[in-house]
Amino acid sequence: MKRGGLYDIAIIGAGASGLLAAIAAARLRPELRVIIVEKNAEPAKKLYATGNGRCNYLNTGLSPEAYSSAELGSAPEIAKTLFHGNAYGVISDFLRGIGIEPKESSEGRVYPRSMQASDVVSALLSAIRSERIELLCGFDAKEIVRVEDSWKLQSAERDYLYARRVIIATGGRAGIQYGCIGEGYRLAQAFGHRIVKPIPALTHLITAEDAGAMAGVRAAGRVSLIKLMGYGSVTAASDSGEIQFTKTGISGICTFNVSRHMRFEDGVSYRAELDLLEEYGEEELNELLLERRTIFAAEAPEAIISGLLPRKAAQYIVNRAGCLPRERCRDLDRDRVRRIAQLCKKLSFTVTGTGSWKDAQVTSGGVSLTEVDPAELSSRLAKHIYFCGEVLDVDAPCGGFNLGFAFASGMTAGLSAAASI
Repeated sequence: MKRGGLYDIAIIGAGASGLLAAIAAARLRPELRVIIVEKNAEPAKKLYATGNGRCNYLNTGLSPEAYSSAELGSAPEIAKTLFHGNAYGVISDFLRGIGIEPKESSEGRVYPRSMQASDVVSALLSAIRSERIELLCGFDAKEIVRVEDSWKLQSAERDYLYARRVIIATGGRAGIQYGCIGEGYRLAQAFGHRIVKPIPALTHLITAEDAGAMAGVRAAGRVSLIKLMGYGSVTAASDSGEIQFTKTGISGICTFNVSRHMRFEDGVSYRAELDLLEEYGEEELNELLLERRTIFAAEAPEAIISGLLPRKAAQYIVNRAGCLPRERCRDLDRDRVRRIAQLCKKLSFTVTGTGSWKDAQVTSGGVSLTEVDPAELSSRLAKHIYFCGEVLDVDAPCGGFNLGFAFASGMTAGLSAAASI
């Protein structure tokens, strides 16, 4: 462990943003002494698991509109600053320069050509070594204290070191199994920073209604998250894709994306509305089902939609429409056919919660952006303190946007810190 020693830049956290901050700083100013301290026994634990081990690390569609702040709303100033112009090209070129070759999918998602997250980590660590950046694992930074013209970083074990500039890149709370517990929030609060309440994001939704009969079913559709308040309701978010039904609710990438926008407050509740047949208007679908009632006259009620949806989903919907197992399609009057059509277009569930921090891919909330300079990512409250990555109140949908922010903000913080010396 370290006792003493003065560094030019110390980065707390050896995740995606912290590693890139160190590399960017060292490449700009090779003469500087740069160190990364990491509380885990090894670096980049969460990065290894990203994208189910394939590491979707960028998206060709990087733009400010992809990002939001729980406090400030969509496309905050920090995103406009980081993602102006050819942001994808700049970040991609930088990563290619350390050996990460991209493979672009038709959806704009970018993976390492090997489709192995471990190769992304290996390239980052190779760059750390080649730039002679020190990496100190097992150093759990608990306190940052001003000592004359530098900062003293002290660990839980009372080991310490000094640095002229400090970059906080500790991540959020998503992925608690990888050691993500939000320690950066406490460090930021010590400088007077406000923390926007962190919540799990990019995770499944838990519903009050029992949809266990559909567990395991996957169906294409649109999920709309409806925010209910005393004076009415608004659509908080909506996204299309593959919806997955679970024993406790709904999942799938489109569900993950709307989960970012759900914050329980006094007087606020949520419901999820699923359109399982987006390509049809309600009237058009109603007419189709009336035709199918005749075609499948002698069959059980679920036959009216089982050719359009998976059979388990069809059974669930006709049950909610009040159909009985002993009935046949010919027994369904026009009102019940319309009710089935309405349920296919707006299958509603009361949302009672989301997945846990262990299930979440990212954190919504974090260090308030109002107290961070968007161009340099420096603290407006503590001189020569910088922030990058998930510790900030910025999040984005699935598809490489969140790692894109980690890399972009890490580069910016590293360059800013190095240039300030």
